[in-house]
Amino acid sequence: MSDAFSNLPEASYDGLTFPVESLQWNGGNDIVEHVAYRRPGADIEPTGRRAYRGSMVLPLINTPSLVARYGELFPGLRYDLLRRFEDVPIATLMHPTLGQITAAIGEVSETATAEDRGGVRLTVNFVEHDASVALLVGTDGSSEPTNTTQSVSDLAKSADKANEGVSGYRSTSTIIDAQLAFLAAAPRTYTQTTAALRQMVEPINANLALASIAAASGHDAYVASATLLSSVYALRDRLIPSPQKSSVYVTPRVMADWEVAQAVYGDPSLSQLLRSANSIANPLAIPAGRSLVILPAPGV
Repeated sequence: MSDAFSNLPEASYDGLTFPVESLQWNGGNDIVEHVAYRRPGADIEPTGRRAYRGSMVLPLINTPSLVARYGELFPGLRYDLLRRFEDVPIATLMHPTLGQITAAIGEVSETATAEDRGGVRLTVNFVEHDASVALLVGTDGSSEPTNTTQSVSDLAKSADKANEGVSGYRSTSTIIDAQLAFLAAAPRTYTQTTAALRQMVEPINANLALASIAAASGHDAYVASATLLSSVYALRDRLIPSPQKSSVYVTPRVMADWEVAQAVYGDPSLSQLLRSANSIANPLAIPAGRSLVILPAPGV
């Protein structure tokens, strides 16, 4: 049974990586058909692009090949994923075919069979949030880096506006803008960067825990704060790429692939792993601002 699971595609949600056995998604356009009496056919009016939505089947089964890559999948990874889906309903999804998107997790279902004695299968449904797939693809089909810092600042202001009048709400934009300015002013150490990100996350988590925002009347306020939290996590993944999880690294200057491997893995010989996850036209001159998918290092 282990051979059947040896070469599965991989995905991650909010930095937590998992195998994918099968997937499906649909997109397209929303249209309205205008018809009239005795008029042949219909006048078609496109009303906008549909949000991408779909599902993934996760085999959380303790086979030798999966355990070697992900550690204990059942019950360990299963528990972590269920908690993550519930605690962070909107976050960065690294999808096997769509790439990096911001997604909301909907229904999650579990199947256990007699054949899968070493675990279960989860079916996870997702919906693209805020047209994030379109934002990542340019008119020529190439990947376009997004200004994550500016988006975090803008979303903080939007969250504060959406939460006006919410009892107990703590403003976030002033705190977040101050920490963003601190990070941009000079190169920061790992400790300084993580401390700044913690200060950004703290008021957002406190706001999301408010009873007033969890009520039905606070739905828009909750969504705005959850979206802001997802954006801060995306910024964290860019600033602190880690070999322990799939993440995104944005090249600060023109770099060779071995220089990127040295920066994210501490080992320039892992440049082949970098090339396997990204389409790189010139390994000796990766442009500044290029977003690169960083896979876990072997054995991690």
